[in-house]
Amino acid sequence: MTVGRSGMTASHMQKLPQKVLGMSISRSIALSGVKYVIVGGLTFLMNYALNWVLIEIVEVHYLYVGYIVTPIILLFNFSSHKLWSFRDVGLSKGMTGKQIVRYFVLVAVNSVVGMFLMYIFYGLLEIPLFPTMVICTAIGVAWNFPVFRFWVYRD
Repeated sequence: MTVGRSGMTASHMQKLPQKVLGMSISRSIALSGVKYVIVGGLTFLMNYALNWVLIEIVEVHYLYVGYIVTPIILLFNFSSHKLWSFRDVGLSKGMTGKQIVRYFVLVAVNSVVGMFLMYIFYGLLEIPLFPTMVICTAIGVAWNFPVFRFWVYRD
């Protein structure tokens, strides 16, 4: 058993890169998670503000508001995640096109689920708009992070 100046054996020295790599991957995922939450929070606030103005002030029917607000929110959300939250993932040249397609597949699923949840909580149960949006957002956040991280923005 050879012990180096650090007091570590050769076996420990061979495992060190794996430990460091494992730590950097975990740190990268954690940092992406924090950024994801920040972008998500900003997206939520923008979404809520636009929904509130259109529903409460302009008096657009709540089921139509999604068609107006969604393009604005999608542009902000995709760009923010691409350029900030997940910029360390999917760095291959030309990946943006694939990422946009994957993003819109996820958006399509989220839109159907989101409108269904809005219908249940706001339409049927008559829960006020803000709590309804918090509930819908919480449901989406729970499964969107891993989908973004490991599929949408992945090479």
